[in-house]
Amino acid sequence: WTSILGLLARPGEAVEEWSWEPALPIVGEQVKVMVETGKEMPQGVVGGAGPATKDAEPVTVYLAQGAALPFRWQGSYWPEAAGWQSAHTQGGDTTWWYAWPAGAWSGVDRKRRREDTGELIRGMGRSVVEGPKTAAVNVEAPKGWIYALFLVSMLFLWVERKMGGMNG
Repeated sequence: WTSILGLLARPGEAVEEWSWEPALPIVGEQVKVMVETGKEMPQGVVGGAGPATKDAEPVTVYLAQGAALPFRWQGSYWPEAAGWQSAHTQGGDTTWWYAWPAGAWSGVDRKRRREDTGELIRGMGRSVVEGPKTAAVNVEAPKGWIYALFLVSMLFLWVERKMGGMNG
């Protein structure tokens, strides 16, 4: 719906769709910015423009065209300050995203690292995790021995009952 409404609202103008990785960008860490547009050779202007990031100057990010999808362009950006960041191409609409300060979302980061470690261990093979394997062997007991054990048990219970009547 966004694409259709965008084409109807601005006929003839290319629609931009911005995205970034990771989903929770952190100051000082690399953020992969991606834009889907029909423009030729777009340049991204990314940077702080919100009240908390007023000191940060916007930075021009040179975008590389995707090999599989020619309308997808991507580049790298390192946020300098926490707060709202803007992203747009030359003459394009502005998109806003938030860069978190270092240490924010540490619980989510710990969970992600734990999941990554689990994937690494699974990728190393089962033998590392499980240790040496032991083979289970099923051995059938002779039916005669089972029947004899049952009869001896019943005899013991019968004798115990009879002896209990004399002592009690």
